[in-house]
Amino acid sequence: MISNIKSSQYAGIKFNGEIGKKIFNDINNLGTVYTVDQKDFNPDLVLHLNQIDSSSKNQKLIIEIKTKNKSDEDVAKDIIKLNYGIEHLNFQFGVFISVNTNFETIIKKLRTIFILENLTKEYLINFNSIYIANYKSRKLDILTLDKILLPNQN
Repeated sequence: MISNIKSSQYAGIKFNGEIGKKIFNDINNLGTVYTVDQKDFNPDLVLHLNQIDSSSKNQKLIIEIKTKNKSDEDVAKDIIKLNYGIEHLNFQFGVFISVNTNFETIIKKLRTIFILENLTKEYLINFNSIYIANYKSRKLDILTLDKILLPNQN
């Protein structure tokens, strides 16, 4: 659908899968107990112009997909990498897609991983740009990470 949009903001934009991204900065663990020590990672999908032009207007989405219930550590590391993509690789949005899991399970997992006392305003700015999408039994649920973690403040 995106490739059929004639808007100039999507000219040359394409999806790539499993494209390598180098990590040049330390990865912020976002107040969790989990760390990402690797020096590169391959997001499941990216929607962008290309690897060379890293301006934010050309870096649309960085996406991680899980097709079954994963451990807290796996989910945390995916969210941490999405945040890195927004913070250092200039992606406009991060998307965590879960398939075949209950959305309430994902919400509980995220609230366990990201402790409110450890969250700063800086984290929450990017959390507004990280979407959590869940698809199960022909139902799609989507919320931003900040709305999941702070439901009464939005």
